[in-house]
This record gives sequence, C-alpha cells and structure tokens, in this order.
Amino acid sequence: KHLLGLQRRVEDAPGLAEQIRVVQSAGASLGTLCLTFSVDDATTGRTIELLPGGADKDVDESSVEEYVRLRSDWELEGRFKPLMPYILKGLHCIVPPDVLEAFSRIVSAEELDVMLAGHGINIKDWRDHTEYDGFDEDSNLVKWFWEAVEAFTAQEREDLWTFISGSKGVPPGGFGHLTNAAGESIRFTIAKVSASPDHLPVAHTCGYQLDLAAYETATDL
Repeated sequence: KHLLGLQRRVEDAPGLAEQIRVVQSAGASLGTLCLTFSVDDATTGRTIELLPGGADKDVDESSVEEYVRLRSDWELEGRFKPLMPYILKGLHCIVPPDVLEAFSRIVSAEELDVMLAGHGINIKDWRDHTEYDGFDEDSNLVKWFWEAVEAFTAQEREDLWTFISGSKGVPPGGFGHLTNAAGESIRFTIAKVSASPDHLPVAHTCGYQLDLAAYETATDL
C-alpha cells in the first residue's frame, strides 16, 4: 500500500488490531498492561517515543484513545518513513511513477503483495511438492517434520520457509512453481545427512533443500 500510495488500516499491520482491541477493552485494569507512550522497535532495538517524554508517560483510561491513535500512526506510517523515500527512489528507477500510478488502478494491494511476496504457506501444497533424499514419506523423521509444521503458527511457518529458501514467500501458483537461479523447475527437498543428532538442520537456499540428521525423537528434531 505504501508503494501504491493507498491508505493504510490497522488490519494491515500484523497483530496490531488485536493489540488495540485488548488496550481499548482493558478498562480499569489498563494499568496492569504497563503501557507508556512509547514503542520498543525490535528492528532497531530502540525505544521510540510516540510524543515528547512518552517513555515516562503512562497510558491511562483518559489517554487510551490518544495512545491508540499515536501507536497506529507509528505502526502504519512512522515506522516506514526513514525507508520509503529510498525504496520508492529505487522502484521509480525501474518503474516510472506514472506507470506505477496506472498500474495501481488495475491491481489491488493484495494482488501486488502476491506478486512481490508470493502466496502464504499452504501445508498440503508444500507437502505435495516435496521430494526426499535418504528418507521417504513413511520415515518417522519426515512424519515428525510435517507434524511440527502443522503445529506451527502461520508466522512460524513463514519463518521456517524463510530459513529454507532465503525468501519471505512462495511464488505465485504455490510450491509447484519453485525455480532455481537458472529458471529451471525445482522441488523442495528434505535430505538425510550423516551427522550426529546434535547437528543442527542446514538449509541450502539456492536449491530449496533442508538437510536433517537422523534425529532419534520428535523432540530432538
């Protein structure tokens, strides 16, 4: 939406709408949340004050709506202000602003998101397009792997795929459309390696391969 110049909503920031709901419904117990007019930015490790002296100003029932407004504004706008001018400058070197503007009239933000980041993680699709080297579908370790993936949250599955592939999303069309650097069709592979069970999983991002030692239990995996 930033790239297309579209209005942002709290639903666009993962988890923000739920956090706001909790804050607004806290009522007299708001103090137990220990909120101040500040945000800890995990990306930079810095504390961002939503207003001057905000780190020392507690959020109470009389100021909760102001906090929600300032917090939402920072999550949707302020967080990106240092970056967007450079991102847009680079993008406009490839796609002129007038072309991007015309493009934004025929493509929704959701469609652009799929183009840039791919589809979300569909476990069945992932499993259907997986090959095994040294394992098979009936191997205990393979079963444990997919059980773990099923138990993960959506964010954890995305983090796992980022570890394996080096990218945030799956190509449009799903796991059946993975390609290597040469543009050739390729499948995600779980490969068995001769290593101690203490050996951590290793990913080969350019080949979509995950190397696993012969872990003895699901807990070890």
